[in-house]
Amino acid sequence: MACTAIGVLSIVSCEKEKTSTTNTNSTKITYDGNIKALLSDKGCTGCHGATNPKVDSYTNAKNNITKILGSIKHEVGYDKMPQGGNKLSDAEIKLVEDWNSQGLLEK
Repeated sequence: MACTAIGVLSIVSCEKEKTSTTNTNSTKITYDGNIKALLSDKGCTGCHGATNPKVDSYTNAKNNITKILGSIKHEVGYDKMPQGGNKLSDAEIKLVEDWNSQGLLEK
């Protein structure tokens, strides 16, 4: 019976290590290094340089992060973006989420 308990504890311990390693994001995400190109490539800055919410600069993107995330995630209450295009990939959405969670760094 003691062997079973030790085996279970070992498995639980290993699972916790895997989870924390998987969730760790050591890549620094910045507007200049990552987000600016994504917004440009998806056509966001073409429309949203002149209309609200503006995302054509670091300050505008930072100030509109809630709207950006709601729109690209197709959440209720937000216009689905990119308009008339395919939803961003999960990796692209995660990049914007990670930029937000890392403090919306510019450079």
